[in-house]
Amino acid sequence: MKIEALEKQLQDTARKIALKQLQEKAREEKAEAKKRGMEKAKKKKALVNLFRSADAHRKIVLGGIVIASGADDLDPAVICGVLLWANSIGGEKLASFKETGLKHFEARKQSRDNV
Repeated sequence: MKIEALEKQLQDTARKIALKQLQEKAREEKAEAKKRGMEKAKKKKALVNLFRSADAHRKIVLGGIVIASGADDLDPAVICGVLLWANSIGGEKLASFKETGLKHFEARKQSRDNV
């Protein structure tokens, strides 16, 4: 009878150990999943920051173009209207505008270099 009681106690202990091992494994898996989630969130945040930085740079460049052309004194609605019109014409006229703009930028560069 004592042997049966000891065997039962041994089985109970083995079950408790197995249960504790399963619980520990579940905790470790949960911690790993949390770590992966945090790494994923960190990568996403870095990509968002990179996009925002690139977008901010693009806007700064476009604002610089408005200032370089001397159009910064114009009403923003006028600037928008002119750009919408220029965007709609295309073809040779647009190529002509590009050439004029490039000449303007080159002249500005030369005047800065001469100072």
